[in-house]
Amino acid sequence: MKLYHYTTIDSLAHILNSRSIKFNRLDQLDDLTESEEFSDFNPLRFTFSSSFTGDKRENIALWKMYANMETGVRLEFDSTNMFNPQQTCLPTHSLIGNFVPKSIRTALKASDIVNKDFILIFWGPQDNKELGDGIYLRTINYIDHIKDVYQSLLHINPDTKSISYNAWDFGFYKSKYWEFQKEIRLLIYTIPNCSCEEDFKRLISNNRQLATTSIFVPLSDTALDNLQIILSPKITDASRLIVRALTSHLSKVSIKDSALNRIIR
Repeated sequence: MKLYHYTTIDSLAHILNSRSIKFNRLDQLDDLTESEEFSDFNPLRFTFSSSFTGDKRENIALWKMYANMETGVRLEFDSTNMFNPQQTCLPTHSLIGNFVPKSIRTALKASDIVNKDFILIFWGPQDNKELGDGIYLRTINYIDHIKDVYQSLLHINPDTKSISYNAWDFGFYKSKYWEFQKEIRLLIYTIPNCSCEEDFKRLISNNRQLATTSIFVPLSDTALDNLQIILSPKITDASRLIVRALTSHLSKVSIKDSALNRIIR
């Protein structure tokens, strides 16, 4: 599947320097309904997302909101070769237990599977094998009454102090006001690393937060070498030179002018 990402030239430089895509925590994103509390426990606070659109046609609103009409770019990726999943040994941890394999096929670094802050959820539906374990591709559903939907998916028993939910049922709903984005998300689900019963009590009362706000996932060499770049509709000469300089080491990069550069004054 083709995925398109509108961003600034500064962000392009960071992507090429780190050779990675940044996943941000959902409660940090632009839709305030995703940071609004809908229960004492909010799985969105432990879910990380990298946002794209599936719309091949250029979108003026996305140019203006996430890139820049003079100094922005639109990057094109192919989900089938975006990452390079490899067998990675799982760090030992009591919460993972004995029901999982000793290693998983993932593009994530070992430090992002188990650490002091969180544990990666990688045992969900395996319907996107090209992305590797732990990364899920979801098309956004634009709906009304998001809080009602999320509340229906989450079950908290105050008597037994237990939480029951499927993490991968969350993270791909947005208000209909955002429908113009035609958004596709790559999602990483985690659970907080609770070291004791008191830590778990803090979790279900919404007092156990993640210190981590972002995760960086390495891109494959194929994705970088074959990067497709559309320059912003009103690109400046200086910005054009910067993009070419940033990508000069990529053997098959494609840089094209925007289809809107003769439409927008």
